[in-house]
Amino acid sequence: MTFLQSAAIDDGFVQTFAVSQRSQICQRSDSPLRVLFRPDTAGDRMEIVFELGRIFANDVAKSMDYTYQIKRGATIVASGSVTHHWWARWRWQSAARLVVGSLSSAVASGLLPANFRALGADAPAQAYQPMGLAGFAPDMGAAGERRDIGLITEWCAQYAAKGNNLSTVIAQGEAMAGFPWIFRDERTGRAISLTTYPNASVDDRGAPNPLILTQLINVRLEEAHMPNGLLVPYLLTGDPYYLEALQYQALWCYLSHPADAYRNFLGQTRAAAWTLASTGLALQLTPASSGWLMSKAQMHARLDAKRTRLEADRLLYPGELAAACPQVEGGVNVTAPWMDDFLTASLCWLVLMGRNEFSSLAQWRWESSRRRGMGIGMPRTYATAYRYVMAPTLAESYTKSKAAFADWRTTTGTDYAFGDWNYLSYLHGAAVIAGRLGYQDAQAVAAWTDAQLNRADAWPRTTKWALQ
Repeated sequence: MTFLQSAAIDDGFVQTFAVSQRSQICQRSDSPLRVLFRPDTAGDRMEIVFELGRIFANDVAKSMDYTYQIKRGATIVASGSVTHHWWARWRWQSAARLVVGSLSSAVASGLLPANFRALGADAPAQAYQPMGLAGFAPDMGAAGERRDIGLITEWCAQYAAKGNNLSTVIAQGEAMAGFPWIFRDERTGRAISLTTYPNASVDDRGAPNPLILTQLINVRLEEAHMPNGLLVPYLLTGDPYYLEALQYQALWCYLSHPADAYRNFLGQTRAAAWTLASTGLALQLTPASSGWLMSKAQMHARLDAKRTRLEADRLLYPGELAAACPQVEGGVNVTAPWMDDFLTASLCWLVLMGRNEFSSLAQWRWESSRRRGMGIGMPRTYATAYRYVMAPTLAESYTKSKAAFADWRTTTGTDYAFGDWNYLSYLHGAAVIAGRLGYQDAQAVAAWTDAQLNRADAWPRTTKWALQ
């Protein structure tokens, strides 16, 4: 089949801090594959985006294998083959984007939460090919600490700290744009509208309309372990392709919940943390004149819905634990302080990037992290234990947790000696960001956690949480 630029429908242009680019969309009624022609408005650079998947046609293919030729006039400028193109996208570029952005200015503006300290050996280099994951876990929900999860990825953090790994950072930006969350309404050519379709969902519970069945192949998305591999590539290049993917990633976090609940559902604490951060970043980075991108108003509506729910949940669980999304274990409500610290970090980051409406939430969450980091109410030894029994005070939670969980009854040493060292690094990261906001005792908590993480018996530290 043939897709011609001359037959494509113009969809306007986007201007970022570095790129001005037009989009032209070409769809066929006989194929779930669409092609977007995206020439820069200046010069002769061209990119062509290949997307698979239609929402309303009921023809979702599990995958598509094909060969392609890209011609400019009669001249073949590129050719190749793609295996297992699932509901996702990839692109061909006549020229790679140049690095024109500064990460130091992103730190100053709050778009990056802090500077990073290079620790340990570099993460292995990764390459990209269409439908490749470039080192990302195919199952986002896989348990355990990974290089690809955190406020930003290990590769991005190492680039921020040392200026290396650039080829991997860009390769992973391409890979993230190819995850199966590009939900384009073939009727409009734009991202599916939650105003037009408030019950759209990828979850078959709650009477979704429409139900978006992506038929994933060996790839599972999960918002509680979702990598942030798009921010740094965008900050470096200003490429709309990465910003568009970040918007779709934030959109997926809404569509992943049942249609009758997803707008107001927080899920796991760490899932809430990531959804807030990704949606906030998408809002801050989207230009006022958004062109073919989702608008700032759309991003703001989603972020505000999450903030409203979190404000309501704060009233349900008062006390020094400042829990947001408690879980039930052994018949009692528990909270995971390491997840809470991830939420603290994200809320403080939102304030840092300019979302002042999150200030009261960030200070509420920081107060809990501060108390644990300063040893107020319970020993610092337990600052980031795996879970706490919910109680109005940390002292009461400490007593109940020691009685409820066998692994709480004994410990060694007089300082931090309990739990996962990675979890303590989350508290450290939260303290560094809170310190940039001038929050009480943030510098003291950052200094204590840094000293503990530098102990000889601590696990090796990662750059992505070594904020400074």
